[in-house]
Amino acid sequence: ILEVFLPDPKERLVLQGLSLLKHVGFEGEVINEGKILAEFVQVPWPEFSNIVNQVHRRGLVGKRGRYRYVTPDLLASWLAADIWNARTDDVRQLLDKLPPNGSRDAFFERIKDLSTDSRAQMVIRSLLSEANFRSIEQLDNETSSKIFYMLTLADPQSSLSAMERLIGGVSVERLRSFTRGRRNVVNALNYVKWFKDTFFGAARLLLVLAEAENEEYSNNATGIWTGLFRLRLSGTEVPLLDRIRLLEEIIETGSVQRRILALKAIAITMTLHEIRSFGIETEGPRPVPPEWHPRTFGEIWEVYRKELQLVDKLMQDADPRVSEEARRVLLDSSRAIVAVGLADELINRLDVLDIKSEKERRDLRESIRLILEYEQEKLKGDQRYKLIELEEKHTGATYRDRLRRWVGQWSFGDWSI
Repeated sequence: ILEVFLPDPKERLVLQGLSLLKHVGFEGEVINEGKILAEFVQVPWPEFSNIVNQVHRRGLVGKRGRYRYVTPDLLASWLAADIWNARTDDVRQLLDKLPPNGSRDAFFERIKDLSTDSRAQMVIRSLLSEANFRSIEQLDNETSSKIFYMLTLADPQSSLSAMERLIGGVSVERLRSFTRGRRNVVNALNYVKWFKDTFFGAARLLLVLAEAENEEYSNNATGIWTGLFRLRLSGTEVPLLDRIRLLEEIIETGSVQRRILALKAIAITMTLHEIRSFGIETEGPRPVPPEWHPRTFGEIWEVYRKELQLVDKLMQDADPRVSEEARRVLLDSSRAIVAVGLADELINRLDVLDIKSEKERRDLRESIRLILEYEQEKLKGDQRYKLIELEEKHTGATYRDRLRRWVGQWSFGDWSI
């Protein structure tokens, strides 16, 4: 097909070079972009620019101010795929020669466009293969990981398979030192988790990275992992009940750190206010599917009940760090549980909760007081009475109880007395 459009080998070579960037600086202060590409395909600059101008008159090169670009996009993708396939290592090294900022952005944008044709997708799969990314060492580099991220946008399924090979069996210790390429890999997983075909693989890899967390951003691996379990803003098309299977897996076979991460995810589900960053879903060449949202209270109740059963199990965990975290999640989520209409589910658990410290007792009183203050319209008479009874039980009536309450740290309810 390329020979039909461009029968002259020299023209084809020049346009292959031009196609490596979404648009190429050709005049004025950006002319170096074109000169670098001319050198890359070993065509003298005067001849290179002359051929580009000739092909422009035939309609295969577009002009936008000082820039030139191959058109149509499908032809550009074919040409770029051809040269990527033939000179993979050379093209990767070309990136280091390009001026920063705009030129490199245009280079990465072209990689993303390789998804537009089945022939080009074969090249993507080749670029993601073990021949180019042999181990995590090849990913732990800002340039290589950025190329990997753009290839992910072009082919999420092949990228996920590559990440499973590169990251899945790596030790926690090595992943903690995985820094230079981590941000691009986390962003890649954040994108592929939108799609049901790649969600579970992406989620498991996010968990692997979250267990070895070394970033402090809110959208680090831990933040994205726990965010998968938001009720409404999860960033995936997969229903939440299906996602809970991941939590069940962790509780059965996961490490202590992973069980704690599962509890943090449950806490994210049972919160009154949701927030997440936006933008990654618009990066790819194809639109992401609609985000899953619950359609009825029945769906919300089913999710909450399922997750409360998991909290019950983790409150009995043999490791005190896990059981303490489980009790904390129950208390912190109390108001949200009542707000969705499951007051009895909460009261039954608070009634038998095994308080282990004065702090937990204070947190329990505070949780109950917040419910009585702000969620009373969701309570029936007997439910309100039972909560007041529980609050009084854990406040205490003896001199020792009162002294401990007023001398120690105050709870929310104590400030209104």
